[in-house]
Amino acid sequence: MHYMKIKWESLIGCPEQLFYKRVNGRDILLISSKQHALGSLDTANGNILWRQIQDSMEDSLGFTYDNIHDIVIVYNKNYIRAFDYSTGILKWENFISLSQNQRVGILKVIKNVVILTHGPFIYGIKVTSGSLLWSTDFKDNSEWIGVAENGESSINLVGGISNNKLSIVKLSLENGSTQNRNSIDVEYNFERCAASGRNAVCLNSQGTILAIDFSKDKAVPVKTVLEQPIHIYASLDEKYFVVKSLSSLHVLHVTSEKITNILKVEPTEVFSISTDSSTKEPIFMAYYDTLGVIKAFDLKSSKNLLTSKLVPERQAPISKLEFLSTGKTIEILTVRRDCRVDLHEARLDGKEVSIEWTRFEGLATIASVEMIDLPLSETQATIETEFTAKDAGILRTFILRVTSQVELFKRLFVQFAHRFVKSFELIVTNQASFSTIFRHLFGGETPKSSKPQRTGSVAKPDTLPMERDYFNLRKMIVVSTTSGSVYGLHNEDGSVIWSLYLGDDFEPLNDQLRRTKVPLFIQRGTSHYQFSSEAAVAFNVKNAKSSRLVIFNPITGTLVNTYQVERLKRVELLPFTNDEMLHPLMVLDINNKIDFFPSYSAPLPYSTFQFNFNASSGDLYGERIDSVTRKISTTWKNQLRFSKSEKIVAVASKPFSQTLHSQGKVLGDRAVLYKYSNPSLVALAAFDEVEALLTIYLIDAINGQIIYSGRHPRTRPPFHLVHCENWLAYSYWNEKARRTEIGVIELYEGLTQTNAVHFNSMTTEKTPLTIYAQSFIFSQGINAMTATETEQGLTNRNLLIALPFGGLLEVSKRFVDARRTIDLTPEMREEMIIPYMPELLLATEDLINYNQSIFNIRGIKTAPSGLESTSLVLAYGIDLFYTRVSPSGTFDILKDDFDYVLISLVMVVLIGGSFVVKRIWRQNSIEQAWS
Repeated sequence: MHYMKIKWESLIGCPEQLFYKRVNGRDILLISSKQHALGSLDTANGNILWRQIQDSMEDSLGFTYDNIHDIVIVYNKNYIRAFDYSTGILKWENFISLSQNQRVGILKVIKNVVILTHGPFIYGIKVTSGSLLWSTDFKDNSEWIGVAENGESSINLVGGISNNKLSIVKLSLENGSTQNRNSIDVEYNFERCAASGRNAVCLNSQGTILAIDFSKDKAVPVKTVLEQPIHIYASLDEKYFVVKSLSSLHVLHVTSEKITNILKVEPTEVFSISTDSSTKEPIFMAYYDTLGVIKAFDLKSSKNLLTSKLVPERQAPISKLEFLSTGKTIEILTVRRDCRVDLHEARLDGKEVSIEWTRFEGLATIASVEMIDLPLSETQATIETEFTAKDAGILRTFILRVTSQVELFKRLFVQFAHRFVKSFELIVTNQASFSTIFRHLFGGETPKSSKPQRTGSVAKPDTLPMERDYFNLRKMIVVSTTSGSVYGLHNEDGSVIWSLYLGDDFEPLNDQLRRTKVPLFIQRGTSHYQFSSEAAVAFNVKNAKSSRLVIFNPITGTLVNTYQVERLKRVELLPFTNDEMLHPLMVLDINNKIDFFPSYSAPLPYSTFQFNFNASSGDLYGERIDSVTRKISTTWKNQLRFSKSEKIVAVASKPFSQTLHSQGKVLGDRAVLYKYSNPSLVALAAFDEVEALLTIYLIDAINGQIIYSGRHPRTRPPFHLVHCENWLAYSYWNEKARRTEIGVIELYEGLTQTNAVHFNSMTTEKTPLTIYAQSFIFSQGINAMTATETEQGLTNRNLLIALPFGGLLEVSKRFVDARRTIDLTPEMREEMIIPYMPELLLATEDLINYNQSIFNIRGIKTAPSGLESTSLVLAYGIDLFYTRVSPSGTFDILKDDFDYVLISLVMVVLIGGSFVVKRIWRQNSIEQAWS
């Protein structure tokens, strides 16, 4: 049923913690992300070796890198989990009963005990089994900042400062009992202290630094003075601390006898300390964003080992830095503010730093998606220019035709020469079969490498055709992310063609439902080949009462223009174009001032309205836009009369580009049931948390009329709405039956004799309506839901549903038809309506991702192609999945098993037979003339 071309990629998400070390001769790279995932990357190519997605974590992940047990420990609320860091296999899981506001954090692994702490509690967990060994309550300590090994059977803890005293406690590893306790008088606060290994260092604003070796029974502090210290950082190496001052960055070497300032460099926020795996010498590395330079120093001799620029330039600033030194080379792992992960390689005897691989983990934070057609090829543009020439005479048209034909012949000759050279290279290197080379030589696709391009990687030059194909299946996928970048992806293999960083002051917008978003608009596509394409993205400026519009070319990623405006209240794309074929952006700021980009001073071609609402109070507003006076006038108001615990949780309108092919549905008795396809109809879902009541509203945004309202008691989130043509599909959790249900509403003009809900407007709606409403039981939860989209709207619209277990399900609209009833009439049977069944059966063959599980999907984007039967689908979340579906079958293309040989033979026989018949007919005609 499906004509599919599947592309799929797993992501880890925006990195929050990194671990990059060489363990037992093997490079280990572990990443935990803000998207609640933990994974390991192959340092050779950046591919994911394993990945574990957690449910939801209040805090970050905690790592252990014990060489014996080889585990990674994470925590998820009350759950403690251990994974094998080579394979990602879950070794054990333990539950710890905590108070309501208490959380558990990993402090350290000492021998066979994991030390967990938060607040006054200390927990000891056995590494091999995860069982709780002991717990100790210190009522006078609110926080612990470090732990150190003390002999074979005890540990030392350093705690938060209370009454100018730093607590140091000796605990037994066997039962957690307190063996010794003392405190040191300090004049520092807790935020300006750091602990690493067996040392704790604190500083104050006067420049005094206090260091304590708290692994000893009697802690003796040592002090030194540093000019204007601001902050102190602990490194993985327990002897070194980094102190930042106003004018410099200091690396301190701390022992029980003294504090030594061994290195002083320019101040920066990005630095790291690691030990060379071959020489065992400590190395300090810092990155300076203003210069784009990275520097490395030997901490033993303070020698500058490396000073070089990182590539690529003009990208987001680096926020995290880890490195692995092997004597002659340094592998540098960087994380940029837009979540881009790069691995660089630098030779200590050279100045160049080469990039090994890149991962765009910001793609796990996609906010908006648009699919845009690729530009016309030179041949197509020439033909379009030839046939669109206006007021051209016969001679000029003839010259234009000859010129275009000569240019076309020249281009074909160059392309054939290029294919010939490429085919010769393939034959010499034996990279493809003879049949593949032959097809390529005469216009077929270029043979692909045995190593496919990884989705999210940087596309190689000249590897992907950036021109429109015959069926318009090749698209540019433009996505905006909440991490602060916009990306252009090629849908052939998902590679990143370009990326555009939106700036350090980027901050996502908030919609009326208080959800973060980064709206993306295509102002001019590639249909108007005389102009370059333009797109716009809107976002707030951090720490300012302003917003920004960034205009760029969605095909090349080139920045076109930037506009600074007052803090945005609303931004919309108007459904008409100006003289340059640009859809203007209407911007409404917090002062209710209207502006247009590009500027538009003439009256709007037709009346333009907008719909507004207050999610908490249920107030609805209809407003009219006046482009001349730049004002908004309220045309109507309505009140849904919410309770105190009720609010709007979801809104769905119809996209203005949606195509409705057929206005009516032919019934079994040959009557026509006309669809109520009001383009201004808006669907609202309101939820009462106390009463667990879901209410669905269908509202005309032009006059404020409530077309339909229905209630579902005993419901719970999540809620999803799909509004399309004359029907609405929505999902909710039925708390009483403990199952997910899908509700469907269909609207038709006129009255019928069925058991549908009849509605006759008493205000401005002159046509009586018939509304069909039905509910279906769905056996799985729903993460996201949408409908397929085709170019002419002729193909059936199916539902696409993202499931929690990783499936992407295609449900035929016939199964969610609101007109389904138990007792079908003969007319309904003739329409081939399926009899009503409460359950929507989930068939495994309807999973369009087959066995490729896709997790944590937040949204699904569909777009039409040049084939009416085919819809393009992109599901995005922590995984990206792209494919093509055919809801009504591939009725407009030949099947894969089409017998070309047979049809060719038949055509040859028919052509030859026509000549034979023609000759026989002529002979018979001559004989009849002489007879």
